[in-house]
Amino acid sequence: MTSNSQSATSQPNRFRQILLVSALAAGLLFLGLQFSRTSHTSFLPVKDFVEYWAAGRLFTSGGNPYSWDAMLQLEKSVGMETYTSNGEETPLMMFNPPWTLVFIMPFAQPSFAIGRLMWFVLGLSLVILCADAIWRIYGGAPERRWLAWIVGLSFVPTLQVLQMGQIGPLMLLGIVGFLYCIDKSGWAAGIATVLIAIKPHLFGVFAAALFLWTLQQRRWTVFAGAALTVTIIMACLLGADSHLIDQYWHTMTVHSPRDCRTPILGSLLRVLFGPEQFWLQVIPQVVGLVWVGIYWYRRRNHWDWAEELPLLVLVSLLTTPYGAWPFDLVVLLLPVIEIAARAQQASPAQLAMIVGVYLGIEVPALILSVLGVNSFYFFWMPPALLVSYLGLRRMLTRQPTIRPSPSLVQVS
Repeated sequence: MTSNSQSATSQPNRFRQILLVSALAAGLLFLGLQFSRTSHTSFLPVKDFVEYWAAGRLFTSGGNPYSWDAMLQLEKSVGMETYTSNGEETPLMMFNPPWTLVFIMPFAQPSFAIGRLMWFVLGLSLVILCADAIWRIYGGAPERRWLAWIVGLSFVPTLQVLQMGQIGPLMLLGIVGFLYCIDKSGWAAGIATVLIAIKPHLFGVFAAALFLWTLQQRRWTVFAGAALTVTIIMACLLGADSHLIDQYWHTMTVHSPRDCRTPILGSLLRVLFGPEQFWLQVIPQVVGLVWVGIYWYRRRNHWDWAEELPLLVLVSLLTTPYGAWPFDLVVLLLPVIEIAARAQQASPAQLAMIVGVYLGIEVPALILSVLGVNSFYFFWMPPALLVSYLGLRRMLTRQPTIRPSPSLVQVS
């Protein structure tokens, strides 16, 4: 009897291990194919990480981290393949606000190759940590947390963000940290929003909801935590370079990224009705802000951040006036893994539907990524994820889900 029981137990465990190893192998294979396509001298390609490395390197050496010419020269020195615009070589510029420098400077001190490897390991670790935390926040069984890891590592935006060396995992940490802390410490939740504000344009709808909620709840410590953290960071940075804000402002006005064709609804409107009509790009943002005002007002008396934040992040990415590149969508692991956690109580038919919907989004995105299709043609992903999320969550919330108190350091 005991032998049969142990055998039955070992088979699911072995199956889980096989699934996890297969997912990791598939992810590494995809990354390897992408890396070999872009770099013949290093396993890890130069790609977008070079903009953070170069900006951090310039700042720590007393230079201008927003200098067009200095960034171009430094990026070319480590093998960055530049592209031309109007007959002029164009660097990858760091358009993130100045406080971003404090998070990237540690990775700019070693050589580029070592910094790139350290950044990759950090991104991979943060994705696993955040996927695990989201799983437990939404009631995922500890013994099934491997499902969250598989989803997190197989999500196409995760593969994109690790390949490109982008900064999305830090923003994901900020979102998960905010959700974990908001009911415990307004100060800590406010500090977490500084990570989200690495790309503040992506989270306008979330920011509006947080502002309205903070005013109603009088949780001034959230504002105070964010403001104090930014003040301390900027005081240190300005102490090293008093012209930093002027340098950032000059870059944003002279070399504005406003003409980039990003995969958002606003860019699609400009393609359809006139690329020169920049005002079309902000229409979705205006609609999103109007929607969140109405949405918050209707739910203000029973607001629950765990219930509301995934939708707010989805709508934020859908209506952003700029960005939402495929790698930025790594922050949408929040709603994706929420659905995976809620699906523990789903029927076999519901599970089949959830897997089918997920693959229906993932497979086309993976094909586009492998083929190297222009990022603009990923504009369909946020709408598809939003519609899928609303439908699947409505289906799953018809049955009660018990959500335990999360712990980021829980080990089981």
